[in-house]
Amino acid sequence: MLFCIKDFDFCKKIELKKLACCHCGDLFIQEPVRLDSNVFCCSGCKAVYQILKGVDLEGYYTVKEAPGNIPPKQAPNYDYLDDAKFLSKLVTFRSGSQEHAILSIPSIHCSACIWILEQLHKLISGVVHSSVNFSKKTVYVVYDTQKASLTVIAQKLSSIGYPPHLTMGTHKTDKKKNQSKTLDTNWDCWFCFWEQYVFISSKLF
Repeated sequence: MLFCIKDFDFCKKIELKKLACCHCGDLFIQEPVRLDSNVFCCSGCKAVYQILKGVDLEGYYTVKEAPGNIPPKQAPNYDYLDDAKFLSKLVTFRSGSQEHAILSIPSIHCSACIWILEQLHKLISGVVHSSVNFSKKTVYVVYDTQKASLTVIAQKLSSIGYPPHLTMGTHKTDKKKNQSKTLDTNWDCWFCFWEQYVFISSKLF
């Protein structure tokens, strides 16, 4: 009798191996997390599915070419985005209550990522427009600051498996690159000026 129970459990695990998560596509052997007729490997994948279903964005699952992104097990803290000094490094344009910002999203990897990230106006109240630069793995977001903040946008992106990568170091590097370009431009200008000076002097003297 004991042998039969063990054998049954073993068969059950073999059967579970055939299950694939409806969101990320991973095969798993543990007891699935269920929702309606769908099975998920974890509560995180189920949560993403519920979020997308709640705003009629289930079309994500028909266009995805690769497994869906899994949200971080521990939600990142984006409160520092409320700091005006840091925010100014991400905001590219500001007019009245409207702001434009560029966020780095390293987990962008397929057409489904582009599709879902360009539907942010349906996911987040206050987002007016969003567009993806696939090669740079960034998303350009236009939002109304009276209805949404960059903190809220980052938190929502993280909850669906697209946590923004935000570091002061990145901005410092960009700043150094810009400074380097400025120095190179100034040097070119001085070089051209010197050539003209020598040419004119040779004609005069």
